[in-house]
Amino acid sequence: MDTTTRERVERGAAWLDRQLGNDWHTHIDLGRLELSDECNCILGQLVSDLAYRTKLAPDTEDVYAPTFHHVDDAQDIDMIDHGFDIPSAYPADNAAALNRAQYQALDDAWADLIEQRNNSRHDDNTHTHKTDTFTATIHRTGRRITAVNIDFGDGSETVFDQSEWADLVELVMNGDAR
Repeated sequence: MDTTTRERVERGAAWLDRQLGNDWHTHIDLGRLELSDECNCILGQLVSDLAYRTKLAPDTEDVYAPTFHHVDDAQDIDMIDHGFDIPSAYPADNAAALNRAQYQALDDAWADLIEQRNNSRHDDNTHTHKTDTFTATIHRTGRRITAVNIDFGDGSETVFDQSEWADLVELVMNGDAR
């Protein structure tokens, strides 16, 4: 995949982030992804969701099967420059083959970006929850919780690893995590 294709796709993803928030990619079925198909392309799949449709193509609320073209008509962006379409190779003699190759490169670039985003959602991370009496920090690796820290704000802290989760659950159920 050439750098230009990747850059176009990243520009399109950034635009979608601004329009829809950072989780739009979780609504893309990579098994159906085909940029040359106006219903199975990135925008075609997104506008099939009414919440996204009203943001991307607001005048299509009553359209039975909105497609890429509805978004193209509603938005003032260059679809090629944002990785949603390809520049046509016509009238070249081998235009059909060139178009297929360009769409395949675009499909691959979008699939790579979405897989990367889906995987990064499950990398090492922490989530903190604060209450009036304590702060709980959940540490994750991938989808797996690896530890829970409870800080009581008075200098005392309790750390629970996987072997102690049964104890943590019992303490929480009894209302005392100390």
